[in-house]
Amino acid sequence: MKASPEQQRRLLDVQAIDTRMGRAAHKGRTLPERQQLAALADGYAAAREALHRTRSVVELSQAEITRLEDDVATVRARADRDSARLSTSTSAKEAVTLESELATLMRRAAELEEVTLVVMERLEVEDAAFRAAENLYNDLAAQRAELEHKIAAEMAVIAEQRAAAQVERDEVVRDIDSDLLALYEETRQRYGLGAAMLRNGVSEGSNMALTEADLSGIRQARPDEILFCKDSGCILVRTDESGL
Repeated sequence: MKASPEQQRRLLDVQAIDTRMGRAAHKGRTLPERQQLAALADGYAAAREALHRTRSVVELSQAEITRLEDDVATVRARADRDSARLSTSTSAKEAVTLESELATLMRRAAELEEVTLVVMERLEVEDAAFRAAENLYNDLAAQRAELEHKIAAEMAVIAEQRAAAQVERDEVVRDIDSDLLALYEETRQRYGLGAAMLRNGVSEGSNMALTEADLSGIRQARPDEILFCKDSGCILVRTDESGL
């Protein structure tokens, strides 16, 4: 393939834009906030799990207290009925039965109330653990949200920069021969670099100085001949700064 020196030099403009876009993409992938977010991930997940676990424990104890209080209310209601019957009973046998049942109910109510107090004391400890877990989770969630907001803001700026660069690139490639551009794209995909300048005998694709034999071969090449960097594989573009 042949291409005029001017066409080849335009590849350097395209490569400069692609390099900027690549750096912008790399910056987006390596934002410090992404690393901070990743470092926060395990702690955040553990805090969320602890929050759910401690909340479940509290809810179970609250449900147990509600059940116990309902049981106490049921027992006391029955005791009240027995007490009322006892106060109006005229049968000695019935009175003995009611007094025995009433004593049993009062003992049962006392036992239930004692268990309720134990569960309430336990609930205080569980609720304190839940509040601590909630505070930790809220703190980490706030940090996470702030980092995500910063990432979104920085990515929006990067997206604008890349969009502007893409517009600039589209303008530049418009005047480049399609076959030459296809060669550039293929080379860039294969080697990561499409074109580089030969500056003062040094390939900017590899940052290596060419041997005198290589430079001699380049001097003998026609201006429209497309050359490649032996080390990096990219298209090597000659300019007035090549030192030939």
